[in-house]
Amino acid sequence: MITIQAQKYDGMPHYTWQAKLLDLNDEYLIVLSYPETEIKHFSKNEVFTVNNWWIELYPFKKWFTISMEVKNRKPRDIYCNIAKPSSYKNGLLTFIDLDIDFAKRDGKWKVLDEDEFETHQKKYNYPVEVVNKVWETLDNLQFNLKNNYFPFDGTLETYISQIPEYKM
Repeated sequence: MITIQAQKYDGMPHYTWQAKLLDLNDEYLIVLSYPETEIKHFSKNEVFTVNNWWIELYPFKKWFTISMEVKNRKPRDIYCNIAKPSSYKNGLLTFIDLDIDFAKRDGKWKVLDEDEFETHQKKYNYPVEVVNKVWETLDNLQFNLKNNYFPFDGTLETYISQIPEYKM
């Protein structure tokens, strides 16, 4: 198991949880989060429990993360965090969450939390380069989705076979 920690732009923990490492290479890390995984949310001072499996991708050079919910061995919701590139060292994966999300819920894709991005852009004084990279990344994700390019090319789905039999 490894620990994953999302951080805010100032480096403070935002939320954290543990997951099983499935793949690690020079480009990204992929993990599997189990049902009943507890996610500690620091800013809300709460602990949430996930109900299904999640296959998660954390690129080391790209400005996003992706979590794909899997129910009954089929992909369901997908959640893309716009984030600074992930970092992995000594069993700890970290990334800076930049607020805007691109998500598929109930079969529909939506951009979420633009208001939170605007608020935090001022609060944390995001440099113009970061702001531009956020919008560029969102555009790239939408383009890649439309054209079935990575990470929407079936890469995450290939890991569904690694979900063990599990009784809740």
